[in-house]
Amino acid sequence: DLILAARALLSLQVDIEDTISVSEELESLINVEAPEDSRVNSETALTAKISDILALKLSYRLRLDTQPVEGFARIDQTGLVTVVTSIF
Repeated sequence: DLILAARALLSLQVDIEDTISVSEELESLINVEAPEDSRVNSETALTAKISDILALKLSYRLRLDTQPVEGFARIDQTGLVTVVTSIF
């Protein structure tokens, strides 16, 4: 099945200090042919730079699906701890 979707994305980042930033991404996906079938994804993150090549990212993800596949929850929440490396 081919699904035609409209997508909107809002992404914000605020640098609190040179080594610390807070970010928020909010994404909406709407089925154009059946608008009641939509998804919203959100990620809020705090990133702390440890060195020139290493950072630690703590994030919270929230995913909402108005018509989830059978057996799956309508809302999914995830907490993440990520080590971010920069090669260049």
